[in-house]
Amino acid sequence: MQQLDDILKFYLSSDTNHALMITGEWGTGKTFYFKNTLHCQISDTSVYCNQTKKYKPIHISLFGLKSVEQIQSEIFLSIYPLLKNKAVKLGASIFKSLIKGISKLKQLDGCYEIASDIEIKKEEWISFDELVICFDDLERISESLKLEEFIGFVNSLVENENVKILIIANEGKIDHERYHVLKEKVIGNCIEFVQDLNAIYDSIISAKFEGSPKYKSFLETHKDYILKVFSPYSTNLRTLIFALSYFQSIFSKFEINIDKQHILRSKEKEIMEALLKFTIVISIEYKEGKITYQRRNDLDSDGIHMVLGRIMYNGIQNEQVEEVEKEKTYCEMFIQRFYSDLDYHFYDSVYSFLTGGEIFSFNKLRKELEEKYNILDDKILPQYELFNMLSYPSVFSISDADYKNLVIELMKYVDLGAYNIKDYLTVFYFASTFGNPIGYNLDRLEKRVINGVKRYKNEYVPNLNVFLSIDDQAQNKERLHRIRAVALEINQRLEEKQLKLEAKRLEELCYTDFYAFKQELFNNQILLSGVRILYKPILSYFSPDKFYRLFLNADNHMRYEIRLFLLSRYYEVPPELILAERDFLTILKNKIDRKSKSLEKKGIGYYLFEKFQKELHDKIES
Repeated sequence: MQQLDDILKFYLSSDTNHALMITGEWGTGKTFYFKNTLHCQISDTSVYCNQTKKYKPIHISLFGLKSVEQIQSEIFLSIYPLLKNKAVKLGASIFKSLIKGISKLKQLDGCYEIASDIEIKKEEWISFDELVICFDDLERISESLKLEEFIGFVNSLVENENVKILIIANEGKIDHERYHVLKEKVIGNCIEFVQDLNAIYDSIISAKFEGSPKYKSFLETHKDYILKVFSPYSTNLRTLIFALSYFQSIFSKFEINIDKQHILRSKEKEIMEALLKFTIVISIEYKEGKITYQRRNDLDSDGIHMVLGRIMYNGIQNEQVEEVEKEKTYCEMFIQRFYSDLDYHFYDSVYSFLTGGEIFSFNKLRKELEEKYNILDDKILPQYELFNMLSYPSVFSISDADYKNLVIELMKYVDLGAYNIKDYLTVFYFASTFGNPIGYNLDRLEKRVINGVKRYKNEYVPNLNVFLSIDDQAQNKERLHRIRAVALEINQRLEEKQLKLEAKRLEELCYTDFYAFKQELFNNQILLSGVRILYKPILSYFSPDKFYRLFLNADNHMRYEIRLFLLSRYYEVPPELILAERDFLTILKNKIDRKSKSLEKKGIGYYLFEKFQKELHDKIES
């Protein structure tokens, strides 16, 4: 930045007939730097040919401008506020140079009279040589405005009127075969804008968050942390401003909604830094077009857990040499790029907010935080205090002796079945890693962990197979697979139990209010254990006899709705769903077959019976 400041200072204090260009990638802060730094520098600099006056900077965006006349109009509109001072008038040379643009603005009260009234003392004129005009967004110039015309206009200003002109552009995006030839006519020096985020950061938060002193103070305190997270991966200033602006809502809601006595307050620094990092990282990926609200690239599911699981169970942080040539998945590159410390957690409330999926819900975030820290009734469960201390990277903050004692205490909770079913592979890893310093007999340790799994009595865990991913190169792989198998079997039984209870409720609703039943079943927001009910075989628990009587006793409209319900239910669904409900469908079809034989073969009622009979047959045979 200092180089740019020095070159500009030299440019303003010299007799010139050329323009100065500042070039750099989009989003790196060129315009921000002009408006917040260079603008002040220019305003404080005396005019080269008249030391009694100061330069007047003007910023003109070329984006969307279609003619030189429109550019002239924009220049005049930028000067116009100064002309409200009756002691200040427009110099004749400016008026003549901008006459075509000014003539377009007669609808602006008084501007034409102000501009044409030049019969005052010469020293009170605003003259061209005291203007510094900054033309921004050259690469976004309209196709209607030829580059040759713009360069010609600039050339007339710098050569004939001695105007100081800055041009801001991303040269790499200017696609014009004669650009470099034209550039040589008017550009005296082209400066590459090299962003210094450390220097510009304070200006950003002052400009954007001056009205929120508490949040501004937080950003000042966490400056080094924010730049450490952001700078290695992006130079786009707009992305940083986006992330910090959105995080303001998260920060403010936390401050308002979490009491000082709440357990989450005791972890405020850790939570805020984790949420801040997640916000910055997701903002970078979102603004680079790698993710969207719908396209999450497994950041919230299978892929990311498999990557983290592979590293955890292998006890390594880096890929083996022989694996370097393998093409990495997005999740692998994401973790390697942003979370080499493995301290990754997905916050759906923040992700959905950043990617435009929904407004920010603090209640949703609170629930996510309580689940992450295993908080119940405003207390972290004691077994998870141990678990958290043994987790990576916290484990490296304790001594070998403390490690042994913590593992011994951990195993006491295992004997009580006190952990979530998804955590027992990790428990086995905690007890056996680092060379098994306690000296556990691994056969007995495995049985002890499995017994702990069998004591699990809580709710079904969706996608447990994902949480229990095991890499082929994992240590004690066979033992881990046996523990995993027991956990999945128990989880499946819990799912069936939960599904039976839900099916019973839905069946009662089906016979009392079919339309409400149908609406609930097909509402994508109605979830059963985190899985859409539509894809669960609930009809396998229904009584086909009762469902048949529902159809039999219904009027024609209801029969039509029942047919549509089953057709929609089996549209583009996994074959295993139909297989799971085949017995229900078969019994229902047989009842429809028998009844249809006794019906008079005409009318709407018979037509609906016949169509229903055929549709059931097709589904059973598919």
